[in-house]
Amino acid sequence: MRPDFLVQVYRDSHPLSGVAVKVASSNGEARFSETTDETGEVHVTNLAPGDYWIRVSLLGISAGEECFHVDRGIARGEKRLRYEWGVLAVGVSGVAGSLSWYKLGIGGTPTENLVHQLRVAASNISLILTNPFTKQTFEATSDADGHFSFSDITPGIYVLHTTAEDGHFDASDILLELSPGRGRQYIPLVARRNTCGTTSFELDFQSKEPSR
Repeated sequence: MRPDFLVQVYRDSHPLSGVAVKVASSNGEARFSETTDETGEVHVTNLAPGDYWIRVSLLGISAGEECFHVDRGIARGEKRLRYEWGVLAVGVSGVAGSLSWYKLGIGGTPTENLVHQLRVAASNISLILTNPFTKQTFEATSDADGHFSFSDITPGIYVLHTTAEDGHFDASDILLELSPGRGRQYIPLVARRNTCGTTSFELDFQSKEPSR
């Protein structure tokens, strides 16, 4: 890469504003941080020679992450990086579902209780649904049975954010594409501990939709 270059971020050929573009050196030191403008662009400037990481994200959803090298006096390096955001959205026909988590079983040995965990509802969890284009946000809270629902939502791309709860769950972000009549009608989310050591909600693809 050249010391100065352009970053462009799109969704279905539409530029995205407010996307965080962060550049750090190979040792993790922050060197650049800005958000894209209404054209979906941001100019990275004045990078010294060396190795870097660039991370591009919006509403907690990554558009890309890669390493690159800046060399002194380079004349033919890349002048532009282009990213597509939201390519792995889960198709849904409505934004309603449930939150749950697993706790240790009871009545057995420690090993048995660990193996036979109980799935229980995650109640009173705040959820925020955000459209990255219109900036509209909608709020809901899971009930005593872990159920939540958003109504009167127009079709489009959204990020479903669950807030952190001390002692149980970390914040999570799930990318959804709402298209009535297509995709899942119900969104079962379960809290799992991931390889990063956090416990956050993710879509449970193995759960069946409740009968209606």
